[in-house]
Amino acid sequence: MLEEVCAEFELGGIVEFSPVPEGLMNRNWRVVTQAGEFAVKQLLDVDAGRAREQHAVVRSLAARGLPVASARHGGDGQTVLTRGTATFTVQPWAPGRHRSGAQLDLAECRRLGEVLGDLHGALAELSTPVGPSSAHPVRPAEEARTLLAGYADLIASLHRPDDFDVVALAHLRWRLRILDESGHLCPDGAEPELGWTHGDFHHFNVLWDGSEISAVLDWDRLGLRPVADELARAAVLIFGDGPALDLPRITAFVAGYRSMRPLTGEQVADALHRLWWHWLAGDWPLNTRYHHADTSCDHLFLVNSARLQWWTPRREQVLAAFTA
Repeated sequence: MLEEVCAEFELGGIVEFSPVPEGLMNRNWRVVTQAGEFAVKQLLDVDAGRAREQHAVVRSLAARGLPVASARHGGDGQTVLTRGTATFTVQPWAPGRHRSGAQLDLAECRRLGEVLGDLHGALAELSTPVGPSSAHPVRPAEEARTLLAGYADLIASLHRPDDFDVVALAHLRWRLRILDESGHLCPDGAEPELGWTHGDFHHFNVLWDGSEISAVLDWDRLGLRPVADELARAAVLIFGDGPALDLPRITAFVAGYRSMRPLTGEQVADALHRLWWHWLAGDWPLNTRYHHADTSCDHLFLVNSARLQWWTPRREQVLAAFTA
């Protein structure tokens, strides 16, 4: 199939190719051809129409000089190739490498925040924030208790629980205790100001070439949601050092963002609190494991659970780092 994709996008003959291991939602290959080096993606998370819309937005961002890679047009002028049930896109291979938050110095953390702020600002100029929101709804405390207790009962009933089941059950019981103590902290459900966002901004979707960001990748989840939510989520995902959050790096990252796209301390605090509650009250990826027999995201549950348990007794310290 790669040969056909290369032919349709007029890339020339394949010299070499290799799968890209990073990424959960799509299949990706690095392909070297007679015409150069390219990233080929098989879309598994969005349909062809949605992909074309995303490609148009990314082209506009690239035209403004932002570090994004535009999709290549095929011989038919389209950026998406569909063969049967398989859908493919191609873009030039972006130089650089992924770097974890711990590998960035404070100036680079600030630069990363500036780039995210630049992207949000450009998206706001390109598109009117009208349409259905992709924001997570706030789950009320009692509903969360019922949901999590159901998972705890399911796991407790297993005849042969594995190591993951044991850890998940202990964590669920901890969460249920926190909900009993902190149910009154449920956010009020009022939706903050919406804007267009990348949707999955974390270090595996950012490439660095030296000390500069060469590309922000994977715009499959481009959508309308509270912009402060993406800032908070990105900081928590990128600047986790094991279960702990790296608070000085978070402060630099958020400061860089706010220097490019102003947010009040109240907006940042609200986004952070809603993220904490979402992690406390949510069931992802337990739903994929226990209702769909899909264990591909189990490791993320373990990481996020440990981080939530570190974060919860330090909520005031974390808030101070975000709003400094």
